[in-house]
Amino acid sequence: MDLKSVLKRDNVSLINQDMDWEQAIRLATKPLVEQGYVEERYPEEIIKNTLEFGPYYILVEGIAFLHVRPEQGVIKDQIAVTVNKSSVKFSEDDPSKRANLLITFAAEGSESHLEIMQALAEILTDEERTRKIIEANSEEEIYQLMVD
Repeated sequence: MDLKSVLKRDNVSLINQDMDWEQAIRLATKPLVEQGYVEERYPEEIIKNTLEFGPYYILVEGIAFLHVRPEQGVIKDQIAVTVNKSSVKFSEDDPSKRANLLITFAAEGSESHLEIMQALAEILTDEERTRKIIEANSEEEIYQLMVD
């Protein structure tokens, strides 16, 4: 899957705001809610899952892959990318559960879920590219690093 097909330029944000993890989830999911890719309940479902399972979406230090199951409010495949220059702490107990790069993805089914994860993994296993994304100075730069 080509990320250009599921990442709109409008869904890339660059911020520098201190916030707690719940605020970060609501902010990172906002473009997908506003554009109708996910239901209004989508961010609350991520928060509910986090309270139950912990920050399961931090698979790599510094990156949060925010998502829930399709039946928890996904309408259509889409991604949103938020880079927060101020690191968000997702766990009080585990210092490795912090993130500057928040990738929200909505996948309609297990096949598209795997395709999106695979496309993201190709980018984010490249430490140099990930560093450039987090250090980017513009939303356009982040977008280009994600889709090129």
